[in-house]
Amino acid sequence: MPDDALIAAADELYALAPSDFTAARNSRAQAVRGDDRALSESIRALKKPTPAAWLVNQLVRHRTAELREVLDLGDELRDAQERRDGPELSRLTRTRRTAVAGLGREAAALAEELGASVGRPTLDEVEQTVTAGIADAAATDAVLSGRLLRALMTVGFDPVDLDGAVAGGPAPVAQPMRPVEDIAVRREKKRREQAANEADKAAASARRALDDAEGKIATAERRREEAEHDRDDLEERLRLASKKLTAAEKDLSAREDERDRAAAALKRADSVAQAARAELDEH
Repeated sequence: MPDDALIAAADELYALAPSDFTAARNSRAQAVRGDDRALSESIRALKKPTPAAWLVNQLVRHRTAELREVLDLGDELRDAQERRDGPELSRLTRTRRTAVAGLGREAAALAEELGASVGRPTLDEVEQTVTAGIADAAATDAVLSGRLLRALMTVGFDPVDLDGAVAGGPAPVAQPMRPVEDIAVRREKKRREQAANEADKAAASARRALDDAEGKIATAERRREEAEHDRDDLEERLRLASKKLTAAEKDLSAREDERDRAAAALKRADSVAQAARAELDEH
C-alpha cells in the first residue's frame, strides 16, 4: 500500500511545472532525510513525468469536472457492451470521440495558461491517455490520481498497461462500475440534455428566421412608404397639371372666340370697303 507521506509529497511535486520538478523533488527529499531516510529515498526516486503525463495531471487539477465527465463515459460504454446494445454503443463511441477531441483542445488551452508550449504529438498522447482512461476502470483511477508518469494507451479489449505508470505506487481502486440504476439515470439525463440542446438550436434557428423575415418586412415597408410618397407626389403634380390644362383650354377657347369675332369684323369691314370702292368707281 502506498505511503501516505510519499503520496502527499508526490501530489505536490506533480502539480509543478516540469522545469521546477527536479529541484523541488531533491529539496523535498533532503528536507525529510533527517527524520525519515526511507521516505527521503522514495521521494528522490520519483521520476519526472513526460510532457503528456504532466498535462493530464494538470487537467486533473485545473479541469476536474470536464475530465471526470469524459471519463464517466467508460461506465456507460461498458454497460452498453454488457447489454449488447449496438445502437447505444455506436452513439457513445461517437460521443467519446467528440468529447476526447474537445478535452484535447481544453488541454492545449490549459498548457498555454500555465505557460507551457506543447506540440501536436503531446496532445495526441493526452487524448490517447484519456481514451485509455475511458476504456479501463483501473486506468480511470490512474488518470485521476494526478500522478501519471507516462501516457497510457488502450489496445483492443486488453487491460491498459499501468506498470510503473503512477508515481508513488498504484492509484487506489475505485468502484469498477456504477450501479446500473445510476448509469440509466445518467443516460436519461444525457438524452434529455441532448433533446434540450436540439430544441435550443431549433429555437435559435427559428429566431434567426424570424429576425430575417422581420428585416425583410421592414425593408418592404420602407419601399412601400417610398412608393406611396412617389405616388402622392405624382398625384399632386397631376392635379396641378390638370388645373393648368383646364386654364389653358379656357384661355384657348377665349382666344378662339376673339379670333372668330375679329374674322367676322374683318369680313364686314371688307364688304363695306368693297361697296365704297364700287360706288367710287361709278362716279
